Amino acid sequence: RSSETKPYLMVCYISYFVFLAVILIMSYVFLPMMKEASEATSGAALPSGVGQFAVSDADLAKYNMLFFHALVIQGFFAGIVAGKMGEGKAVAGLKHSVVFIVVAFIAYTLLM
Repeated sequence: RSSETKPYLMVCYISYFVFLAVILIMSYVFLPMMKEASEATSGAALPSGVGQFAVSDADLAKYNMLFFHALVIQGFFAGIVAGKMGEGKAVAGLKHSVVFIVVAFIAYTLLM
């Protein structure tokens, strides 16, 4: 069973790390661009019907916290699924969940 389900276990790990990479890219690239666009359009006169948007440093912190929570939740449930597929028991997935959550915590403290 172990050799047959190992590819599926790797898919769980790879998908989690892809999700982590997407979150990091959004945090480092997309959100700062949103803030710059917000600052650039803050004094501009926009046509009627077009709403203005504003992204502040406080909003960036909220998004980063939201991303951290998403990483933890995704990690917990991806670990449960990995355990169910790999060993046949959802409880066995708790060790995978711990790995994912520790990775999320390290990524959040060091990179975000």
